[in-house]
Amino acid sequence: MLGTRTIVVDIDNTLARPNSLVPLPYVERWIKEMRIRGIRIIAVSNNSKERISAFCRKLGIPYIARARKPLTFRSRERILNSELDKNYTVVLGDQVFTDVLFARMLGTLAILVAPAVKEESLFFRFKRALERIVLKDRNWCR
Repeated sequence: MLGTRTIVVDIDNTLARPNSLVPLPYVERWIKEMRIRGIRIIAVSNNSKERISAFCRKLGIPYIARARKPLTFRSRERILNSELDKNYTVVLGDQVFTDVLFARMLGTLAILVAPAVKEESLFFRFKRALERIVLKDRNWCR
């Protein structure tokens, strides 16, 4: 992350438990540290504006709600045209098929983190199984 100026961050299962308005214990301290280092944080989420605005207001970070990740048409212009340079921007998230693919489509680096909690729904079990297959191919993750 050397030279990073902006971190585009997912919320659910990255900064908070899914659908929670309460940040994970380390998040406020991490955001404060990033600000001290001059790194800007922008939250990008597929969730509703009502939920995301309430969460991000508490942390004092800008956001893009209903982003439709991994598609970039709703957020590319706002992210890349707001004094941000994609060469110094990274996307941080917990899902390969939304966050990592979103970063690739933006032309930025991705940082894949372990999800905060294990989601047990059939949809997420299937999705995580597919992610494990993709992650075995290290060339895809570059």
